[in-house]
Amino acid sequence: MKSIEEMRLILDKDIFKHVNHGWRVATKSDTKCLMIKEKKAKGFLLIILLLLFILPGIFYLFMYKGRSTVMIEVTQDGNIKYFVTGLSDHEKSELMWY
Repeated sequence: MKSIEEMRLILDKDIFKHVNHGWRVATKSDTKCLMIKEKKAKGFLLIILLLLFILPGIFYLFMYKGRSTVMIEVTQDGNIKYFVTGLSDHEKSELMWY
């Protein structure tokens, strides 16, 4: 069983790795953290919309808002658990390799 201070250090190390990969901290406590990453517009779809329909392409570029979230939790054993939304399976596997 880890102390709160040890759990906080484990969480801070993990947060540091994710922040370096474009995530930002939304909320944080001693053992949990919610991180958010804004998605960008899809380049291929944007080009098609711009070539075929100028106005829808411009609207898509400015209005597209996507968001991925990751809840990071440190257990009392010192293990890290991830709860993700808005990520593909490939992105989830990349998340574990940071």
